[in-house]
Amino acid sequence: MGRLNESIDLECRRSGSDQRRWRWFWASTGHHYSERFKPRRDVEHKLSESRSKRCRRAEWVCSRSLALNWFDSSVLQFLNSFAHRSYALDASLVYVMNDNFIKGGLCMALYAWAWSAGGTKWKQACLLYGFVLSMVALVLARVLALVLPFSVRPLLNPSVHFHLPYTMDASVLEGWSSFPSDHAVLFSCLTVVLYRVDRPLGILAAIHTLCVVVLPRLYTGVHYPTDVIAGAMIGGVVAHLLMRDDLIALLTVPVVRWKDAHPGPLHAILFLAAFEVGELFSTVRVIAHPLSQPLKMALLRLGG
Repeated sequence: MGRLNESIDLECRRSGSDQRRWRWFWASTGHHYSERFKPRRDVEHKLSESRSKRCRRAEWVCSRSLALNWFDSSVLQFLNSFAHRSYALDASLVYVMNDNFIKGGLCMALYAWAWSAGGTKWKQACLLYGFVLSMVALVLARVLALVLPFSVRPLLNPSVHFHLPYTMDASVLEGWSSFPSDHAVLFSCLTVVLYRVDRPLGILAAIHTLCVVVLPRLYTGVHYPTDVIAGAMIGGVVAHLLMRDDLIALLTVPVVRWKDAHPGPLHAILFLAAFEVGELFSTVRVIAHPLSQPLKMALLRLGG
């Protein structure tokens, strides 16, 4: 009987003010419910204070996820003013936004051009190292998206009053945080690497990133301008800081030298890598998305 009293007393203290369940349980055992099984007032006060803190934090996160600064609001209103004026314009930008061949395929074509345009082994090693940096930058962006407060996309944010362009599906990427932009992270990193190897091709890659990748995502309401700016800064900083000669010599120069002895396997690996980058790691992201919530909980526990 003593163990039963101790277990009920402990459970009462854990459950806060939920006393009716224990009154029923105690009556079902044929014993009289005692006031001593009520949770202590100090414990109840602490639980109530903890709940109020969680509620305030949830309200703050919700308000931050729906809040809109003047810069984002001005740019989005300007671009959205062209929506529904031309069916061809809306449909074209929506198609470009969804098509990985136009986005990633053309970027990989510029990389193939730089690879085969009389480049030295060192330039080829730099291009190969760019694939590694793009994956590092993308992983960093995903971690930030999981750790930072959830950001609702403009086309789903009621405070934006966004007019959906023709043929645009409002449920696109529903459940994915908009900050930072994965596309801006990936293409800015690849552009910086390509510019370091071949400046004319790097300039073409920058124009391609701005006109083909960034503009359609802003026009269709998939991202805020600050999402794109933050993503471009992340990708550019990662490429600038980690584009070091010692790391290139350590990681990719031996692979390029291995090409002379085994050209077939290396080109097969390069094809698969370029294909995955060309489709913007969509296969990896779809597989990893169900694991995002457990990973987010683990990161929050480590951080606090």
